[in-house]
Amino acid sequence: MPILKIQMSVPLEAAQVGALQREASAAVAKVLAKPEGYVCVTVECGKAILFGGTDDPAAFGELYSIGGINSKNNNAIAAAVTEMLKKYANIDGKRFYLSFFDLPATNIAMNGNTFA
Repeated sequence: MPILKIQMSVPLEAAQVGALQREASAAVAKVLAKPEGYVCVTVECGKAILFGGTDDPAAFGELYSIGGINSKNNNAIAAAVTEMLKKYANIDGKRFYLSFFDLPATNIAMNGNTFA
């Protein structure tokens, strides 16, 4: 059930968004050792983001997961997503924050039931 949410200031074409989502989904599934069928990736483009006092291209993201949130995995995912944002949106890694949230299974549901 990992959920990766990314908001960026850069507008992207639908094909670029789809490619970014597919690449991010595969990376999250691999690093967290979760079935990709449970991974959700959202990308919102063209958002007004002020980062470091400027409106230069920037982004922020949030990753939610039941387990798998730890220093090793967080660093691997941060590196992968940072590279993707550079590749697809030319966003410098110094203008991207990614926060990680380890959720208890009782606090996330799918198909009408929690994962607990």
